Order: sequence, then structure tokens, then C-alpha cells
Amino acid sequence: MEIHILSYDARLKPQRKLLFFSCMMLFVVAAMAATFLLVPRGFSAGEIDIQSDHMSWNTTKGTYQLNLLASIPINNPNFLNAKVEGNLKVYFYDTEAGSRDVKATVIPARTFPQVLEVTVDASNVPGEYALTILSECAAFPRRLVFFLKGSLSVRDFFQKVDLSPIDTYFMIDCVNGGKVPGPGPPVDPSDLDSALPTPVHNAAEELLQ
Repeated sequence: MEIHILSYDARLKPQRKLLFFSCMMLFVVAAMAATFLLVPRGFSAGEIDIQSDHMSWNTTKGTYQLNLLASIPINNPNFLNAKVEGNLKVYFYDTEAGSRDVKATVIPARTFPQVLEVTVDASNVPGEYALTILSECAAFPRRLVFFLKGSLSVRDFFQKVDLSPIDTYFMIDCVNGGKVPGPGPPVDPSDLDSALPTPVHNAAEELLQ
């Protein structure tokens, strides 16, 4: 009787189907997890809150100092940190009262929201507008109307998103130094009387005397 020993037989090869199937399942799960974590999600900004950070008046020199604190909530639904940057400008009627560049600020991952605080010096107006501000703060209801405009962009490793343009107005209480409740929608400064009427000038001049 002869016995033949085969050097190779496919039937003798170890079955690796289970190992192959496990590797494929692991790859699919890893791909799904990576897609879930890394897929870009949209950034957004919430309602802006503006308060007076510092307010002072010098009726003798006809000047004032007003620093405004803008609090901007930024939502970052992604699993990666992001950075926000841009520019804010404050207007009194149709003239620019101050501006501030927002340098790149980190918005941590998965924040709902991260509040971005920006201080803007709104004291840089021409002399005739400064007189108007002083006169409006000396007469009832002692409130100032300012406009806030600006643009912000948020970027992470995968994308850069321009947030909705900032275009709103707000009122500052000259007495208490705070914001009057109820900021409104975008308003064109030309819709208000941006001219400087003579009675206002006279009131300011009397205030400075």
C-alpha cells in the first residue's frame, strides 16, 4: 500500500473568513466614526448683547468717553476647535464712532455657545456730533442711539464660514450707563434725522457754558 503525502492542499489551508470579516467590520465602523466626527457642520451666531463698559463726560471740553462691550455668542457644533475673526464698527447716526478688529480667537469644539466679548471705543466722532451726544444726554429721555455693523468669519481645519453680517442698532442710557432693552432690526441711518438741528447745537453750547 502506497501512501502519498501532498505538499499542498487547499483544504488544509486555515480558514480566515472570520478574521477577514472582522477586519472589514472594523474598517467600516472606523470610517463611519471618522465621518461622524470630521464632517463639517455649520457655525452660527446668536443674538448680540451690547452694554456700556465705561462712560464719562467732560462738559467743559465738550468731549465724552464711551466704551461698549459687545457679547457675541458663537456656536461650534464640530468636534474640532475653530477660530473666529473679523471687524466691528459702531456708528452714531451716519458717522463712524469707533471700530475694532477681532483677532483670531479660539472657539472650543462642541460649544453651544462660546461668548465672544469685544470692547469698542465709541468716542471718536467729530466735534459737532460730540455736542449732539452731550445735548441728548442732558435732555429727556437721555438716551443715545448707536448702530453696530460688522462681519465675522469662523474657520477650522476643513472650512471657513462667513457668519451673517452684523447690522443692528441699540440705545444706551446716559444716566445708568446701560443698554436700553429691545435692540431692533437693521435700520438705515438715513431713516433717522442725521442732520444736526440748530436747537440741538444751542442746547449743547448752553450746556458747555
